[in-house]
Amino acid sequence: MKKTAMIALLALFFIGPVTVQTAAAADSSCTSKIEIVSDTTNQIDGGGFAVATYAGNSRWTASIPGATWIWKTFSVSDPTADDYTTFTKTFDHGLASLTGADLIVAADNSYTVSVNGTEIGSDPTEFNYFDENKDTYNILPYLRTDSNTLSFTVKNWALPSSTPESNPAGLLYKLSLTGCQTTKNHDP
Repeated sequence: MKKTAMIALLALFFIGPVTVQTAAAADSSCTSKIEIVSDTTNQIDGGGFAVATYAGNSRWTASIPGATWIWKTFSVSDPTADDYTTFTKTFDHGLASLTGADLIVAADNSYTVSVNGTEIGSDPTEFNYFDENKDTYNILPYLRTDSNTLSFTVKNWALPSSTPESNPAGLLYKLSLTGCQTTKNHDP
């Protein structure tokens, strides 16, 4: 009988059930992390890609490291009218299994977010660009093992007598994925 099995058997007899951890259980490949962020690779509804938007408004305190404030244009074309923009990002995470999927969102102003066509959250309030008003969603139950699509519809609220600088629009987000990466064996 192997030494580890013998110790476990003796421990069970004298002190009750115990857990024996072997080197195989400490698989470092299960600590893979992937981040998907708002950037200029996001597509906008109607064609084209998002751009890094004007982010000089001092009221925008939301910070998500690695993510970029995006919109369909650098400056809002008419800040005195409501403006809706939909952003999508399609990705394949490439992990064999997922253990976590947290999405952090900030927007100017209100927004809805969907994963693979299912709405998973929204915030209809105005001040989603303050750091303390960022929202976090666990989207693990909505992700697939193959292609996934994040979709955000953001509404910039009309502000009478405003300028593009005093009423900017934008989306800021980060999806942090954790899971196990395995090497697949390919038979000849």
